[in-house]
Amino acid sequence: MTASKFFKLISDFALEYHTTRAQILQQRERQERRQRE
Repeated sequence: MTASKFFKLISDFALEYHTTRAQILQQRERQERRQRE
């Protein structure tokens, strides 16, 4: 595996992780809001 392929893999993974984490945090926030109402 070349360095550029390796770094692309890492950046793709980081992007995926960030997106997924943001979605999970939004879901949690929505659930908390619903429980308060």
